[in-house]
Amino acid sequence: MDEADSVQMKLDEIFAPSATLVSPGPESWLDQLHTHKIEELSRRGRLPLTDQDIERWNSALTVVTAATDRLYRLLISGGELRDWADIEYFSPWTLQEKLLGDWFDEQHPGPEGVHDERQLYEPYDDDSPDADESHLSLDSLRSQLTELLDAFRDDPLGDSGPYDTSTDDLIDTTRDLLHTLNTARTRARVKALLDKLIQGTPASARDDAWRDLTCRRLEFLLVLSALHQRLERLTFLWPQVEAALRLDSTGNELARRPPLDYAPLIPEAPRPRWATSSASSTSRTSGNATRTATTAAPCASSGARV
Repeated sequence: MDEADSVQMKLDEIFAPSATLVSPGPESWLDQLHTHKIEELSRRGRLPLTDQDIERWNSALTVVTAATDRLYRLLISGGELRDWADIEYFSPWTLQEKLLGDWFDEQHPGPEGVHDERQLYEPYDDDSPDADESHLSLDSLRSQLTELLDAFRDDPLGDSGPYDTSTDDLIDTTRDLLHTLNTARTRARVKALLDKLIQGTPASARDDAWRDLTCRRLEFLLVLSALHQRLERLTFLWPQVEAALRLDSTGNELARRPPLDYAPLIPEAPRPRWATSSASSTSRTSGNATRTATTAAPCASSGARV
């Protein structure tokens, strides 16, 4: 087992590199990268920003930094939010499923592992169809909300929009959360968005205390989705800007590719709509540090999920 563990650790180091995104002190990956970028652009009079790839990379880094700061504020100020997110491991997808489960009363399955015992039995011919119709209606509504949120997670800042759906509202609210200075107005906007999303769900009848709590959770999900997508853009564009910005001095653990010798043996990762290639990022917090693990394409894991 020791030899097998050693091999697994080596493979993880090659194909799933990780780094501390932010932590107390100036040694974290993001802080060092941000500092290096400022020094390099200042030294050269910001001339490198005339290159389109560098400008896009810099914009992605700006969003990653802003989103990370806001997420930290939310986590530090809300113990309940830390418990809900499960800081040992969380992602936009896992938190989306938690929200939907709460909105549709799916948090507490019964002893048989289902939320409604009627799922265990075939209906009789003379059973009333009202209950089944209600159940089908909720299933359809859940599918619609899942589709809206999935579209948002793929494009949280609207690069490929508009979508002419509530996905546009999710995108606009995320932009507000990242850039506005009017916190009260933004919180009211998040609450209005929540009311719109839960309309027709069992959660629509819940009280204001539940709404305030869920607004914070929805806000966290929106900002985390922006961080995830822009962090993928940051690592994807890394090879194009590495030489110009001399990024190798800051460490590039999150932008490494598998050795070319392995390329014929590794299936290419699925590509999300917004990218020609992708990296799969996982945002985690452990203690005071937020970690991110990235597997760069080509790889065997999905590039569409955190």
